[in-house]
Amino acid sequence: MSASYEKFILDIEQLRHMAEVMQPVRWDDDELALEALREVGSGGHFFGAEHTMKRYRTAYYTPWVSDWSNFGQWREAGARMSTRARSSRSMPSSRAGSRKAAPSR
Repeated sequence: MSASYEKFILDIEQLRHMAEVMQPVRWDDDELALEALREVGSGGHFFGAEHTMKRYRTAYYTPWVSDWSNFGQWREAGARMSTRARSSRSMPSSRAGSRKAAPSR
């Protein structure tokens, strides 16, 4: 029997994403940004609105491993696969790289 530390981390990432998706949706005036709609008005943009500035860093799920760059950006950055890309980012590291290879039979 064998185990893959990389697969384990990717499974955890998938579970975290599913847990985030399953969070209940709030339908209050603040979440619907009704005040921001009045503030910005027709033809404006929300990038400078107070509502946007309070939420833009935390409003979306941020993955540990997955790279959400578009294909061109991903390729320009070296086209690293998720199982190998983690070494250059901050996350608890696995000891997978320190294991000795199993003897061949």
